[in-house]
Amino acid sequence: MEDKPYTLPKINGSYFLYEKSQTLGMDSAIALYRVLQKNADDSYDFSEGILNSYGYFLLRSNQTDDAIKAFKLNVEAYPNSPNVFDSLGDGYLKAGDKIHAIACYEKESALDPSNEDLKNRIKTLKAGQ
Repeated sequence: MEDKPYTLPKINGSYFLYEKSQTLGMDSAIALYRVLQKNADDSYDFSEGILNSYGYFLLRSNQTDDAIKAFKLNVEAYPNSPNVFDSLGDGYLKAGDKIHAIACYEKESALDPSNEDLKNRIKTLKAGQ
């Protein structure tokens, strides 16, 4: 490559989690993820968007419990992002757990107080309890 430096593209972290969860189970896949993160393995992309997309893939596949685990992992990795709390709330909502969903949406609202649609959503959910 004309003696110019280059970097290899990162491996999509959702593929890693998917493969490992299918063979070892979600809890073991998350444990391996944590090992990779701890050892600062830069060959994987476990960005917020990648983890979020994986969680929604699981949610659409009716693997709600695993989706919630993936969303919790994203909250752990990106605790200052309103979006990760929104996604976790969506997971809890699909699981029928309104109490935890509302708690997640309230945390999201605290991180993004300008989101009026979210405030209305919280109000509607609380009224339906």
